[in-house]
Amino acid sequence: MSLPPTTAPQLGAAIRTFRTSRKLTIEDLAGEADVHYTHVSSIERGKSNPGWEIVSKLAAALEVSVGDLERVGAEQAEAES
Repeated sequence: MSLPPTTAPQLGAAIRTFRTSRKLTIEDLAGEADVHYTHVSSIERGKSNPGWEIVSKLAAALEVSVGDLERVGAEQAEAES
């Protein structure tokens, strides 16, 4: 099951926020999560609609919960509007 398309950009922004705050490259995060780096890049840019398995792997690699990703993504979207 994939995320609703409207939340994909929010999720991508949250992943990028957590990744950069931890000073990880896309390649570092991809390796930790066992996800191809081009997929991580596409997710961060809101161009890919990942399934829950991928989201869970990325959250675990970032040492945050899926809920944290959702919360930060929603907060960032609200701040931009």
